[in-house]
Amino acid sequence: MCTSLSHTHASGYSVRGTRSARVINTPDTTRNTLPPEYPITRQNSPSTRPVSLIHFSFMIQKLYHKNNNDLYTDNCECYHETVMVHKVIILKHGGGELANQLWNYMSIYAYGLERKIPVENPSFFEYHSFFRFLPNEKLPTKAFSIFFRKFRRRSHIINRVGRIKYALISRVIASLKSSCVFSSQNNTNTVTYLPPTSPLPQRFETCDHLYFTGWLFRNPKGLEKYRNELTAVFTPRGSTLTRIETIVGNLRKSGKKVIGVHIRQGDYKTFKGGVYWIDQARMREVMEEYMRENSLSPDTISFILTSDGPIDEKIFNGLSVTISREDAVTDLYLLSKTDVIIGSDSSFGHFASWYGNIPHIVATKSPIDWSYHKDKRTYFKNQYCTMIQL
Repeated sequence: MCTSLSHTHASGYSVRGTRSARVINTPDTTRNTLPPEYPITRQNSPSTRPVSLIHFSFMIQKLYHKNNNDLYTDNCECYHETVMVHKVIILKHGGGELANQLWNYMSIYAYGLERKIPVENPSFFEYHSFFRFLPNEKLPTKAFSIFFRKFRRRSHIINRVGRIKYALISRVIASLKSSCVFSSQNNTNTVTYLPPTSPLPQRFETCDHLYFTGWLFRNPKGLEKYRNELTAVFTPRGSTLTRIETIVGNLRKSGKKVIGVHIRQGDYKTFKGGVYWIDQARMREVMEEYMRENSLSPDTISFILTSDGPIDEKIFNGLSVTISREDAVTDLYLLSKTDVIIGSDSSFGHFASWYGNIPHIVATKSPIDWSYHKDKRTYFKNQYCTMIQL
């Protein structure tokens, strides 16, 4: 007789999106489902759960014996329950700022589209006010996001306190839901791929709610397959979008080619000994090299400069330059509306490149391999962009 319930999916039988699916294995391989009037409590653990033999036998007899005598047997081998993931929750993003969080969020969201399940992201509280996800978030996330309606860097005291508080909450949730926490955190910065790029680990297929932690989830096939859906969903809210369209619209009135320039400053000057730091004088050189390589004159190009630090306007004298003084969300999507991005080795510029489907030319201290960038007209995975793992 059957003595336990197992999460194992019965071979040859599939039920998608059905919370109360029940499968009975008999010696003659008959398959059927019990009505939902007799639910068995689901637990998000792969361990087996004992079931009363008396209750089990009585239930089978009452439901099926009169009309399905072939199902009522004394030598039932086992009884299986199919459980599918019904919701994804991004519990922790790994500590990065806007672009790193967006790459992670977008990859997980593509997995949700692939499986047709909703994705919630309470860890995105610092940026929710600039996007359109909040209506689908839970009340605590909506309430917490109120304190972050104004854009600030993570080093700001309000953001630092907010991150500490959220970290405590997420740690408690992760401990309570440990069997259904999927982490990409590791010491080698190795990415974790998600469906449709790579299958989900089987142990998580039995979780009703699946919790993600870490910043290294990637989904290149999902990003390609659902590009239209993702670019629509990850569009900033109306006021930000209006501001972006106004700035770009004014630049395009002259008929010039619009080139976005991203100069990462801040921590890059000291990060890993400044190996990724490109000063503004070097960026000016790269901009001029781009014009020479593409046979363009200064009067045919309009540059828009974005940076997380102050720009010395004198360095760019002689070029048609507009300096953005917007927040990071506006700058990110502003870059995506240009024709080409020239910028630091950063996930920021590379996300803008993907979103806008435009090339990203990575500025380096050493001479740039212009032959590598030749004839690039759309987004491509740039081998010189080493700060984002894809």
